[in-house]
Amino acid sequence: MTNKKGDGEKSNDDYFFNLPQEDRRLFLKKSIAFAGLTLAPASLLRAATGQELPAGDAEKVKLTLHVNGKKRRLTVDPRMTTLDLLREKLGLTGTKKGCDFGQCGACTIHVDGQRGLSCLSLAVMQHGKKITTIEGLGKESQLHPMQEAFIKHDGFQCGYCTPGQIMSAVACIRDGQAGSEAEIQEYMSGNLCRCGAYPNIVNAIVEVKNGNQKSVNDVTDSEMSLDRVDGRVKVDGTAKYSAEYAFENLAHAVLVTSTIAKGTILSIDAKDAEATPGVLTVISHLNSPGAPGYGEAKQPAERASMGTAFRVFFDNLIYFNGQPVAMVVAETWEQANYAASLVKIEYKIERHQTNFEENIQHAAIAQGVQKNKNSPFQDYTRGNPAAFDDAKVKIEATYTIPTQHHQPMEPHAIVAVWEGADRLTVYDKNQGVKSAQGNLAQAFKLPRENVKVNAQFIGGAFGSGIRVWPHTVAAVLAAKKLNRPVKLILGRDLMFTSVGYRPYTIQKVAIGADENGLLSAISHEGIGQTSAYEEHLERTILASRAMYACPNMSTKYKLLSLDVNTPTWMRGPGDATGMFALESALDELAYAMKIDPLEMRLRNYAESDPERNLPWSAKGLRECYELGAEKFGWKNRTFETRSMQKDNMLIGYGMASSLYGFHRHPSKARAIMLANGSVIVQSATMDIGPGTGTAMTRIAAKVLGVSPKKIRFDLGDSSLPDAPGQNGSSTIPSVGSAVHVACEALKKKLSDLAARMPGGSGSKNITYPDILKYHNLPQVEVTEESKSGPERDQYSMYSFGCHFVEVHVNSVTGEVRVKRVVTCADVGKIINFKTARSQSIGGVVGGIGMALMEASVMDHRYGRYITRDFANYHIPVHKDIPQIDVVYVDKPDMLVNPIGSKGLGEIAIVGVAAAVANAVFHATGKRVRELPITVEKLI
Repeated sequence: MTNKKGDGEKSNDDYFFNLPQEDRRLFLKKSIAFAGLTLAPASLLRAATGQELPAGDAEKVKLTLHVNGKKRRLTVDPRMTTLDLLREKLGLTGTKKGCDFGQCGACTIHVDGQRGLSCLSLAVMQHGKKITTIEGLGKESQLHPMQEAFIKHDGFQCGYCTPGQIMSAVACIRDGQAGSEAEIQEYMSGNLCRCGAYPNIVNAIVEVKNGNQKSVNDVTDSEMSLDRVDGRVKVDGTAKYSAEYAFENLAHAVLVTSTIAKGTILSIDAKDAEATPGVLTVISHLNSPGAPGYGEAKQPAERASMGTAFRVFFDNLIYFNGQPVAMVVAETWEQANYAASLVKIEYKIERHQTNFEENIQHAAIAQGVQKNKNSPFQDYTRGNPAAFDDAKVKIEATYTIPTQHHQPMEPHAIVAVWEGADRLTVYDKNQGVKSAQGNLAQAFKLPRENVKVNAQFIGGAFGSGIRVWPHTVAAVLAAKKLNRPVKLILGRDLMFTSVGYRPYTIQKVAIGADENGLLSAISHEGIGQTSAYEEHLERTILASRAMYACPNMSTKYKLLSLDVNTPTWMRGPGDATGMFALESALDELAYAMKIDPLEMRLRNYAESDPERNLPWSAKGLRECYELGAEKFGWKNRTFETRSMQKDNMLIGYGMASSLYGFHRHPSKARAIMLANGSVIVQSATMDIGPGTGTAMTRIAAKVLGVSPKKIRFDLGDSSLPDAPGQNGSSTIPSVGSAVHVACEALKKKLSDLAARMPGGSGSKNITYPDILKYHNLPQVEVTEESKSGPERDQYSMYSFGCHFVEVHVNSVTGEVRVKRVVTCADVGKIINFKTARSQSIGGVVGGIGMALMEASVMDHRYGRYITRDFANYHIPVHKDIPQIDVVYVDKPDMLVNPIGSKGLGEIAIVGVAAAVANAVFHATGKRVRELPITVEKLI
């Protein structure tokens, strides 16, 4: 095989471990051509092992290799990839499974000193090789300098892509590709990070390259920032995600999915699959043991107990292409995957409808809204509905958001384990262990306490983990049927049809203003997509009611049911979609009136909530505007479009506002002081990447006056005190408040104990260990609950923000590059600046993807997505992202909770797409109202 970038012939195995140093898009095209090698043709096996193996033979192959300095002699299935060899045979799960097609970089390792993608090579090809994984990068207990730099610079959030990023980062310097930030971005663009830690990763590489990297401990503290308390286990590969829990007698499951979008199953022929060596069972609606709770859903549109109306393996009805219709369970994944290809299904096909725009006339008010007069999705009117007609200046436009998928780097996965007939433990990727526990308990008619859900490390989710999805129930059914543990991992293609998405949405916005630019009327109408079997509503039109001071307002929201799987919430749910339309429309109005876009927003600043007619609990949006504009240099912007140019680049400045509702739910936390003065704080909350444990540690340390190093925060376990799922920016407001209250109660209890000691009342010399020792106590424990008070009904509570963006648009090709971003937020008190900053950066990265590249494309002839991997569904890569400046107002809002903090994750993305679109308009004079903004829409 000829390597075009090299200067000679390369062997098959050499190809896989010499990543081209070129733009990722071109690299992916090459990668896909070689993905088929994992099917293990006989010629490849001979070349790799020297052993004669007929095509399709699955007899074991012996090989010897060195892994992290240790000699290994193994017998493997010839179909096994190097990735699965490391993970399944050797237990080295630091090397991550992300895509199986060499498109994400999560599986990056070093082979004979060169970086490579372990998912693209067969295990048998590594005979005689020396492999280094993330676990072997450091020396004994000492981290590699790159690992330390990643902790210091917060070069990760969820941590799932981190081992691959670090392995590539080390190679980047070793290969002489770290001469500049641009060169680093180029080299690293094959390693995806959905959390958006790109700028921090580049900073870490630059520091190590320059040799001025200083050693860091697991936890360091300063007035502003605490390093992630789970940083070490994320950079050394020992953090365990859902698919990485090992059990004896573990079986592996692979789903078989429908190839039609609507119809019924006439027959399932699983004989060949069942006869395949290693296969344990093939489950379908014909033989499923069934979930007793399924009977609670009487109609397809009525939500079943497990959190989704679709009931897996329940009947023969097909609702969407890609629907699970059977599942093969075998001793190994290779056996299950092969056998799944042998299952034959005959369908009766019915005419399906998946094209949103062709069916938009069928949109209607949701049935649930019609039944609930208090629903916020009821048609809303404020003031005079006819005021728009009398406005001096009017704009009216339609805006479109395509279907977009979460695609976290960790695919959804579950390991299900039954203990007897009535005790279930699952290691599941989700965003709420308590809600998952309740849903599974209902589905299988078990006492809630008999179901345990573990999710201590989650590789990103962005909303995809809020619900208990059918694949989770399927794995539990298989484990019950076989009475042994079962692991099920969704392939990247199934991530497009199994765990929801941001729904396709069309919005119509009409805005009127007087001659001074004061808004006189706003009308915002939205139509969102949902499935034929379930209603999913989004907050698309709700933010417009409260954003600006406008006396006359109307909103309407409808749903369009199609033969697709159900959408779900995706980062900034509803508001990211709705604010794109509102903020684009306001920009259009500003240009129509020749008013600076920032000035237009200031003229219509809402001093109180115009929807609820209540005062704000706090609002620092005006300060956001001032701080952001100053940092960005907004005053240097010229008003006219196409007026800022350099060489062949059209330069544009754009901005947009954002807001997101405040959510605080009842939460509990337990605080335990041990005899040695260390503290354990516990709550059944989650960390999908924002740094929950770090923030809670900081809150506890501040209240108790102890070092963060003495605190351990436990989460991700349904047996811990109640907490809400991680969504809606509710974790810090809810769980943070509970931790604060629990630690205050613990402090008081210890103070009361100290008062009973000789000379203890008010003494500053008595330590916590002294108190427990005197009273002969092994520990002191309290559990407290925190929830909203009457202030919730007396004030309107929101987070606010704005974004300033500079884009460069190539005047010849139409290519858009975001060159600079300043994002500013008022979210109350910032608990931990380092991790908060990363949250904001990640939101901006997601917003850039939303604006410029993300769209799931469907072939409506079959109702099937044709964007089914990272080669076709593009998300931002290193090279797409500039350095991003983050500014916070950082003033506590003590009306919302005792810590004065509102939460950050959702608002970080809200408004970003609009700011990018507005900058593109300023650069080009072309208004793009349908995302993403691609070249063909500009030239």
